[in-house]
Amino acid sequence: MAHQEGCVEAYKLLEDGGEIPSGLLNTIKNNKNALEETFLHWYVLERGAKVVEKIIVLGFDVNTQNKFGNTPLMECALIDKWDMVELLLKNGADPEIKSRDNENAIESLSKNYSKIKAAKLSQMIDSIK
Repeated sequence: MAHQEGCVEAYKLLEDGGEIPSGLLNTIKNNKNALEETFLHWYVLERGAKVVEKIIVLGFDVNTQNKFGNTPLMECALIDKWDMVELLLKNGADPEIKSRDNENAIESLSKNYSKIKAAKLSQMIDSIK
């Protein structure tokens, strides 16, 4: 993720368990890289649940979409980050959001990647409802 002003400091504070000052929090909430991915997109793919939970508590939108219309939930299901999929679902991630290709997470997985992954996501959604 492109590091704009303050983002490196915020990464360090999050990972060290520190508090993020409100001005810095506003800066990182509005930071997006060239793919229009947010702090949350990056963290769900690259870090553990503990830090992601902190980000969610700070008010980051779990349903934010990148320039392809993919949400963090879609990205995590694609690369088998099922612990993050569960965490996102439990925190309000909407599996029905459509991507730029007009497909929700299950449709996209089933059509483009793996029916097995699509079935697993469907089961997780049903178990969390």
